[in-house]
This record gives sequence, structure tokens and C-alpha cells, in this order.
Amino acid sequence: MNRYLKSSVKVLALGAMFGTLPAFAEGEVVDNNCANSLKGFTVGADLVYSHAAAKHEQLETSAFANGKLLGHDNSFSQIDHKRCCLDPSINIGYTHVCGSWYVGAAGEISYGKTSERNSDFGGGSKVDTKIGRTSYGLKLKGGYFVQDLKSAVYGIIGIKWRDVKFNFNVDESKGSEAKLKRPLFVIGVGAEHPIYKKLSVSAEYEYAWRNSEDTSTVGLKAGSVSLKAKQRLNEHSIKLGIKYHI
Repeated sequence: MNRYLKSSVKVLALGAMFGTLPAFAEGEVVDNNCANSLKGFTVGADLVYSHAAAKHEQLETSAFANGKLLGHDNSFSQIDHKRCCLDPSINIGYTHVCGSWYVGAAGEISYGKTSERNSDFGGGSKVDTKIGRTSYGLKLKGGYFVQDLKSAVYGIIGIKWRDVKFNFNVDESKGSEAKLKRPLFVIGVGAEHPIYKKLSVSAEYEYAWRNSEDTSTVGLKAGSVSLKAKQRLNEHSIKLGIKYHI
């Protein structure tokens, strides 16, 4: 069983655990016919299965000596770099229910593993790429409380940040670290279900993307070489979480 399949099994197992929580709840259970049980401020935690794919494309390589441009190389090179991880995440949010309409906002931080790769990138040179382990996000939610499902179903829009960095290496020399920090745009769908007193569980799917450009420069004894690259980052996330309503 490869590591991606193992990660998926863990996500499904956690989902099954959330599904059994109401069966173990004793005492006063929330009135699931009342959408108001989801109102107010919340703090929560998620387990996030995240699949990020970064594609770097060479735009231009330039060589300099004594501050003068020696030449350009516009040949095409490309690196694909993927990161698949289970990341813990925490969030703080606020939800308002008006009738059966459900709206909310949340901020979140996830923290996992940094993914690194070293690859050839044109002319025999090397590039080290890193997809950062920490991401930050802000999102808005809007939807409807479905009485038959006893759950809120909603759409998601927002932005998030995840660093992607690369070093352009020439003749064993490492260049300055280019940081691609523009925010990713996020769209998604989700559902939230109250289970016991002030607790609720949620499941969400999000898709995030961005295009960005940056330059990494290598300083050499005889001058310098710089690489300008375009990066496209796409990220799919499945989130299973639990929230406490303050």
C-alpha cells in the first residue's frame, strides 16, 4: 500500500469516527431541526488531506559580468513538483443564521511537512524547489440549512497563502532564494452538522490556484546568472473537522 493510499484510508477512517460521535453522546443532544444551534463564534480543528502540484517553467536565463548583460537563454525547461500530505489545521470563525440561510467567515492555519525536490532545469544547471508546510487562509461561506439533512450545506470562496521557493544552482553555487508568495484563490463546498450541545462536525472540499513569477540569482566570481521562472500552483484539499460553538 503506497503512502498516498494510506493517507486516503486515514482520512476515511477519521470520517467514519466523526459519523459515530452522535451514537456515543449521552444526555442532552442538540435539536437538529433548529439551525440556530450553528450560530455564533467557533473554534475548531481539521484534518486536511492536501494535494499540491507546482509547475515551474523557465522564462529567461541571463548572464552578467561587471554589471553588463552578456546574453539571454530563452530555451524551454519545466519542473513538476507535487506535495501530498495529511496536515493538522486550526480555525476561528463566526457563523450567522437568518431563517434557514447560513453565512459565515473563518480564518485558518495548517501545519504539515515541507516538500523538497532537486531537478535539472536547462543547460545542465540544477534547481532546488520547496513547497512550504504552513498555509494561512481566509474564507467566506454561504448556504442553506437543510432541515431534511439536519445540516448546513454551503459554498466557499477565499484566499490562502502557501510559500513555494526555488534556488537556481550553477557550478555548485546556490542562488538567492526566490519566494513565490502571491495568494491562492479558493473555491469549494462544505457541510456542517450539529451533534451534541455546542459541538458540530464538518466536511469540506476546496480547490486553490495561482500563477506567479520570480527570479533567482546566482553570484559567481566572474559575475552572476539569473533565472526568471513562471510558477503555477494548484491545490486540492479535503477537510474533516470538529467545531466548538462559544
